[in-house]
Amino acid sequence: WGRQVGQTRLRLIVGDTTVSTDLIVIRKPLAPAAPIVTTLSSSSLEVIWARDIGGAKDGYRVYRSTSAGGTFSHIASPGMGLPVLAYMDTVYVDRGLSPSTTYFYQVEACHRVEGCSERSAPGSGTTASGG
Repeated sequence: WGRQVGQTRLRLIVGDTTVSTDLIVIRKPLAPAAPIVTTLSSSSLEVIWARDIGGAKDGYRVYRSTSAGGTFSHIASPGMGLPVLAYMDTVYVDRGLSPSTTYFYQVEACHRVEGCSERSAPGSGTTASGG
C-alpha cells in the first residue's frame, strides 16, 4: 500500500535463528491537483480530480467552502471503506446547492496506513441561475 519510496533489508536474529525480509518504506499519498468543477444545474456541481496512479488510495475526502480563503467543511468521502480495486472513480456530484452561487472545493487522497495527503489547491464552480 502507498507510494514506495525506498526498500531496505531487515534482519532479525533470535537465538540461533536469523530471518531476513525486505522492508518497504512508504509515505503519505501526494495531494491531488486542484479539482475541476463543472456546472450541472442551478443546484448541483460536478467535482473531478486526477487520481495519482503511482500509489494506492483507499478513498478521498472532499471539502467545500463559499470563499477561496474561507473555512472548508468536509462534505463527502468517496471510496472510503470500499475495497481499493472497487473504487477508481474521482468524481463527486454535489447536490442541493443554492442557485447562482460560487463554491470552492479541495480534495485529499487517503491511505489506510499512512493517513491523508495535504489538501489540493482549491477549484471553483458556480451553479446556474434558478428559474
